[in-house]
Amino acid sequence: MNINQAINFIDKELSQTLRDYQSWFTLEPDVLTFKPEVGWSIEQILEHVTLTNHFFIDFN
Repeated sequence: MNINQAINFIDKELSQTLRDYQSWFTLEPDVLTFKPEVGWSIEQILEHVTLTNHFFIDFN
């Protein structure tokens, strides 16, 4: 795999992941805020992904 193929692969995978997350934003509040004993709530995951993407995009 060359660098262009790697970049295209990462772009495709990231774009698909972000599309998959879109439906999570409309979940019921009880589902969004439920936090298991171990791990993050869906709300925390969405915040993390959103902030990571914000700073990643601003970095470039």
